[in-house]
Amino acid sequence: MVLASTATYTLTVPPSPTISPTYSASPSPLPLPERFRLVTVFPNPIPGKGGYFVVSLPKAAVVQFKIMDLRGELIWEDVERYTVGGSYQLFWPAQNNSGTSVSYGAYYLVAKAKFAEGDDTQGRWISVVR
Repeated sequence: MVLASTATYTLTVPPSPTISPTYSASPSPLPLPERFRLVTVFPNPIPGKGGYFVVSLPKAAVVQFKIMDLRGELIWEDVERYTVGGSYQLFWPAQNNSGTSVSYGAYYLVAKAKFAEGDDTQGRWISVVR
């Protein structure tokens, strides 16, 4: 799916129902971030209907999100996605891998980016409220 095209570049992202760029392409595109960053989780606390995670990538990478409970057990895992450099948001519906709503409480979000030179991982505490 081609999201935007100008005379200078074309931004292409593999089809996905849950990931989308948080910026729009223009003749003078926004500069790429200098490093990988888990920018924000909003809203936080996350209501029972879900929330968004935003990451910034300086260049192409394979990105994956995971959520663990306080015991370190995997609650939810997104598929690995190839993305070009830029800022992206992913919606999490506050459900586990089985599609069941998670309980209210604290969880740990891990965002991992696999670059050609190596991996970078960032994490953040999130809360789910009902």
